[in-house]
Amino acid sequence: MQIPPIVQINAIKDICVCHFKDKSHRPEGPPHFYIIIPVNSATDLILTMVTSQVQRKKDYYSKTNPRAVQSLVALDGNDFSFLNRQSLIDCNSVELLAKADLLKKCDPAHSFEMKVPTVPEHVKRQIVNAINSSPIVKPFIKKLLPSRQ
Repeated sequence: MQIPPIVQINAIKDICVCHFKDKSHRPEGPPHFYIIIPVNSATDLILTMVTSQVQRKKDYYSKTNPRAVQSLVALDGNDFSFLNRQSLIDCNSVELLAKADLLKKCDPAHSFEMKVPTVPEHVKRQIVNAINSSPIVKPFIKKLLPSRQ
């Protein structure tokens, strides 16, 4: 039984991983994994995408903003079993949106799936630290992050 996307979105209470296709991406593009961080009493969310374009992202930031390379969090199948290749979280590229707007962002022609309802603590700390150390992420977004020691 498929759980409706709105039910899954409303169930987000902690940093999790979801899989969906963003309507704003090219039509032929695939769905992606997203790290979703609830903030503001879980009414607002911070999203960042997981990408398998590891070298491309490293090269891009090396050329445009070398300090931003430190805010790329490496992942593989040991971190999340559904990853079949080396990937990373681009913690320089985050988006703040309301939970209600997440549903509007999802392409209804594709499924929405919460892949990991609770991310391991060590990965949560890496994500929060990488966003906080990003030279690109706006300070007001950094202030919304949950603290992770």
